[in-house]
Amino acid sequence: MIHEADDRSVMETLETLPHIFRSVRAIAGGLPYRLGPSAIGMRYNPYGKTVEANAANIRTAFAHQDPRQRALFGAAFALGYLARAAEAGLEMVCLGAPTGPFGLVYRKTAHPQPWFDDEAFPGPAAAPVYPLYHPLMAFAAAKGAQVLPVRSSDEKRVLGLCYEHASEGRVLWLANLTAEPQILHLAGSEGMAAQILDATRFATAARDPAGFAAAAPRVISGTGFSLAPYGLAALRR
Repeated sequence: MIHEADDRSVMETLETLPHIFRSVRAIAGGLPYRLGPSAIGMRYNPYGKTVEANAANIRTAFAHQDPRQRALFGAAFALGYLARAAEAGLEMVCLGAPTGPFGLVYRKTAHPQPWFDDEAFPGPAAAPVYPLYHPLMAFAAAKGAQVLPVRSSDEKRVLGLCYEHASEGRVLWLANLTAEPQILHLAGSEGMAAQILDATRFATAARDPAGFAAAAPRVISGTGFSLAPYGLAALRR
């Protein structure tokens, strides 16, 4: 399902992960559990001779490169994947590579990359990043943090990952897994600061990742806020 052409099937993959993780634990016992690499795009085809090159850059099954890797969809999927893995206590997860079809950072390729190909950048050092760069870099920086439980009333729509880190304190990441806005009601969220990654902030987050990460967050008033389609939020107090 992870390599399918329709968005719903790809996101439904996240529902299977807890069952897969429990099965592996039952079979392997206490052995270290490391997973990856895993992505929406397909590295090789176990059912045939090759993968679909997807030069047209469309949603298609068994594609080597998938346009959702570079989109908010890819970031929401990655966060949901890591949330499931953290809950199951996996030691390590790999979701891609620095660049290329499974990358975090843009580089010119043989296949088209709309918006990214149209931008003018002074050089490789100023290359933009894909949305999933932001949560993955945050989690890498929080290595060794204590993972805290997160409970969603509808895990098909929203998943979260929470950790407590010595330098950052408690951080809660949330991902909207749907193509519709979701109204989130969070216990104890009054006064929390939220860094939002959605369609309105896509360009800024891509062009200036350091500036986006350092930008002043939005302070939540009340107990809820809206998260745009495939949007992400990082909440801190």
